Amino acid sequence: MLNYLAACRLNESAYEYAFNRETKERNGALTYWLLDTLKQQNPGQTYQDLFDRVNAKIHSQFPQQTPILIGEVNRMIFGDELAETVYTIPVLNVEKDAQTGNMQAKLGVGHVHGVAKGAEFVIYPRSTTDLKNQENRIAIATIIQRGATDSLCKLEAIEGKELKVDGGDRAVLVTPSINLVRQVSLFYQEAATAEELAEFAKTQNLPPNKLLPEIFKQQEDTLEAIKKAIPGNGQGWVELAEEKATEDDDEGVAYQVALNNQGEYEICDRGGDPYKNIAPITVSDPDAANTVVKRLVHLAKYHATAELDNLDKSSPLVDNGT
Repeated sequence: MLNYLAACRLNESAYEYAFNRETKERNGALTYWLLDTLKQQNPGQTYQDLFDRVNAKIHSQFPQQTPILIGEVNRMIFGDELAETVYTIPVLNVEKDAQTGNMQAKLGVGHVHGVAKGAEFVIYPRSTTDLKNQENRIAIATIIQRGATDSLCKLEAIEGKELKVDGGDRAVLVTPSINLVRQVSLFYQEAATAEELAEFAKTQNLPPNKLLPEIFKQQEDTLEAIKKAIPGNGQGWVELAEEKATEDDDEGVAYQVALNNQGEYEICDRGGDPYKNIAPITVSDPDAANTVVKRLVHLAKYHATAELDNLDKSSPLVDNGT
C-alpha cells in the first residue's frame, strides 16, 4: 500500500517561504521540512514519525496549513517493514515564555481527548523507538492551558539531562489530571456474631457488612494484596484512599473494594453497592489482586470518558437536546 503525503487540506493553501535568509530562495513549506527531516537519517523511523515532525514545523509557522498523511503510517521510511504501532502525542511547538522565561511546549492533545489541566506527559526524542526505556525520556510536560485539540504545557528537565525538546518529539501520558484520578477505598467488614450465625443457619442470610468467620479471617490479607497492587498497576488512574467513602463524596473516594461471603473481591461504587456488570473475582484466582486493579483502571477510564462535556456553546457539536 502506498503512502500519500499532502501539503494541506482541500480548503487550505500550501505556503512558500524564504527559509534560507542568505539566498532568499523560496521553498514550499512541505518540501523544505520534508527534506530537512530526511537529512537527519534516523534509523527505524516510520512515515508517522516523519509526518509528526513535518506537521509540527509547518503548523508552528503556518497555523492555517495542515499537512495530511494517508496510508500505512507505521511502515518504515522507504522500506517494506511495519513497525509496532505506538500511540504517542506529537510536540507541535516549543517556545520560551516571555514573562517567566520558562520553556513551554504545545502538544497535540486537548479537551476532545479527555485530558485536563494538570495532566503530565514524558517527552521522548523523535528518533527514539524504545518508549519503554525510561532512560530515553528527556523532559516532563504538564498541561497549564488546555485547548480543544492542543494544549500548552510547562516543560521541566529530567534530572541529569539537558532540556532540549523540539517540534516532532513525542509525548506519552503518564499521569492524568488530578480531576481524572479515582480514589479507591478498601472496605473492611465485621465478623458475624453468634446470634447472627444462628439466624444464618436458618435463613442463609446475614446482616449487611457482616462476614462468616472463615471469610473474615481472609479479609486482612486479601485487602492488603489490593493495597500493594495499586501502586504498580494503577497507571496513574487510580490511587489508594485511606479515608472512608461517603455517598455524597464527589471529590474523594470513587470506588470501594470489599470481600464477600463467597470469598470473592467485589468492586463497589462509593455507596458500597457492587457494580452489576463487573463479575466478582475469586481471591484464590491466580493474580487476583492485579486483575482487580486492572478492572478499576478500566472503570476509571470509562467514567472519565463518560464525563466529557462540550462547554463551548457556539460549537456545532454542543448538545442541543436532540
